Amino acid sequence: MTFKLKLGAASALAVAWYSGPALAVTQIYTVNLDLVGKQIYIDGADLTRSGYTPYVQINGVTLVINRGASSSTHIQAAIPESLSLVPAVGYQLYVSPDRLPSNSNNTSYGAPTDQALFSLYASTGPTGATGATGPTGSGGATGATGTTGPSGPTGASGPTGATGHTGATGSTGTTGATGITGAAGPIGAPGSTGSTGPTGPTGATGTNGPDGPAGPTGPTGPTGASGTA
Repeated sequence: MTFKLKLGAASALAVAWYSGPALAVTQIYTVNLDLVGKQIYIDGADLTRSGYTPYVQINGVTLVINRGASSSTHIQAAIPESLSLVPAVGYQLYVSPDRLPSNSNNTSYGAPTDQALFSLYASTGPTGATGATGPTGSGGATGATGTTGPSGPTGASGPTGATGHTGATGSTGTTGATGITGAAGPIGAPGSTGSTGPTGPTGATGTNGPDGPAGPTGPTGPTGASGTA
């Protein structure tokens, strides 16, 4: 059994190991660490059991197990940010498919065959070669539409477009009904007298009227002077 260095730039730590008794059912074969991604990968036997919660601890700190990526022969777990693994320091790894360690005051602590121990000694290993790029994953679902942003400033007016062709004249509409006669308006004030027109031509002489009655006889005149003999 060896404590392997996980390849890639996100890896570090390697290489001292210790496992539980040879008769143990739960056993640890290899351990890989990803210090940048804060993940631990454990391979062994009887690491998980159906219907039970497995436990993984480093120096008494419980790790969060990725159940979807784990099986009876492999466990993937997250290393808490509070747990820093540094070179030249030893660490105790504990794995059980269904039991906490005895010092946790858990009354369900079982037989040694239900647990495995692994001693880690940290040292910096060389960076492995970069693995080949995996295939591109399928596109994720379209995200929800974001909120509408504020209206931008009004743009400059564009040039006036060309005048379109005059449309055809529409048909004459029907004549509407004659409205009722309105009331007579008030009589206006008399206008001012106009200027005298020019004198007309002399009319034709009329016919003589009938003779009037004879006037009374006048007084006798004085006697005239006698003539000479």
